[in-house]
Amino acid sequence: WRDNKDADTFDYSMKLVYLRVVTESMLPEWDPYPATIGVEQLIATGDRNEGPTSASRFRVKLRVERKIRFFVLQIFFVTLLIIVITTFPLALPPDGDHIGTRLSAYGTGTLTLVAYKYGIAENLPRVPYQTYTDRYLFRQIFTVL
Repeated sequence: WRDNKDADTFDYSMKLVYLRVVTESMLPEWDPYPATIGVEQLIATGDRNEGPTSASRFRVKLRVERKIRFFVLQIFFVTLLIIVITTFPLALPPDGDHIGTRLSAYGTGTLTLVAYKYGIAENLPRVPYQTYTDRYLFRQIFTVL
């Protein structure tokens, strides 16, 4: 506290509240950005033109964004590899000796894609419409069929 305090300006040096917001994400597929804090309701400081101001209501905006690299590597690249491996039987000679091998490879690829689609469902957002990822996975399954 100051030794020579004046009755009109004693509150100029007081720091009543210090607010600091740190944004962190515990999920690996989310990238947090710094929070922005704004004042919603500013309290008048009386008849003074200078000096401290105070507020009774604040607005905190948090911004998080999905990491695109996570989805490209974990979903799109893996399903692309499944499709490439599933289409290897196209290199077999088109005679009747390899029909069973081809059908088993296509069936295995289809079941693998369907199982993978349901396996990654918990990492995808749950929305009432089809996302780009849903359409991409459906097109891949349809390509194998």
